[in-house]
Amino acid sequence: MKKIIMIMLLLAATLLPTSVSAASAEPREDKPAMAFFYPKYNGFSVYIYVDGYDNFEIYRATSKDGKYAKMTYYTCENRPCEMYVEADGLTTGKTYYFKVRNYRVENGKKVYSKYTKFTYTPQLQTPLLNITVYSAKDKQYKAYWTKVAGATGYTLYRSKDDGAYKKVVSTKKTEYYITTKHDYTYRIRAYRKVGTKNVYSPYCYADATWRYISNFEMG
Repeated sequence: MKKIIMIMLLLAATLLPTSVSAASAEPREDKPAMAFFYPKYNGFSVYIYVDGYDNFEIYRATSKDGKYAKMTYYTCENRPCEMYVEADGLTTGKTYYFKVRNYRVENGKKVYSKYTKFTYTPQLQTPLLNITVYSAKDKQYKAYWTKVAGATGYTLYRSKDDGAYKKVVSTKKTEYYITTKHDYTYRIRAYRKVGTKNVYSPYCYADATWRYISNFEMG
């Protein structure tokens, strides 16, 4: 199991680009390995693996060419160092730029690794949409979906005969009742109000048709 985890970590590290060398002591060829990335609407949790170093630092910039500021640093008590790092308080829909490096002190000087760099844009998770028959007699469906952390509300859309989607309703609830005898394809997305604008999650799709209700009535 440890061998599998190490392979995953090394693959994750190779997929992330490195930056220019650190300005202190001569940088080493190794760099932090990162994996098990858990996204959130206002932050993330990332697993960092550090071998051969005592500490690591995390820097953040709010634009591609912006200035990086040190967010925090961590001291590892054990080697190799394995730690989950949390970042919170980020704005949904905004792209942030991060870089991480390891260091240790040798003869009074800090010896740094190369940087591991990555970008992250917090976004809402996709709500899972379901459509069920609520009342076959009244030709009524119940649309319901999962609650999304950080969402201000949800917008439900529908399309007839593969045409353009039109909004059905925007609501803060996680269910909506629909009366129809037509064939529609439904989709939904969550949204979060950021300033004066809404930031949306990806869509989730579901089908609901009159034929399905007919079959339901026939038993």
